[in-house]
Amino acid sequence: MNRRQTPTKLAVFSTQIGWVSIRGAGKGVIYLTFGHGSKKSALAAVGPKFPDGPGLSDWDTPLIERIRAYASGTVDDFRDVPVDLGRQTKFQSRIAKACRKIPYGDTTTYSRLALAAGSPNAARAAGNC
Repeated sequence: MNRRQTPTKLAVFSTQIGWVSIRGAGKGVIYLTFGHGSKKSALAAVGPKFPDGPGLSDWDTPLIERIRAYASGTVDDFRDVPVDLGRQTKFQSRIAKACRKIPYGDTTTYSRLALAAGSPNAARAAGNC
């Protein structure tokens, strides 16, 4: 079974910044969305992107608790959380890897992010990622 066939699991939960949905496979995060006004909205945001079923569960309880703590103000850079980039294009994967190198509290521009990912003329595309 390759990455594209690996069944995914989904957790949907509330935080102080709204509802969060997180999709993962194994221990890798595939998709995360936050700030939704309702559970239904959070599910709708992640559901259509992954047609293999909702698999609603407490997929990764320790990660859920970390996200809740972060939403309440706890500092966490989440760099240790595995991310499954197998569903991304090569360009999107490079952008995601470059993003993960930005230190907590720092900012960058889409131009610098594109440059760090090896595509200096792709600032707009980097922003879309």
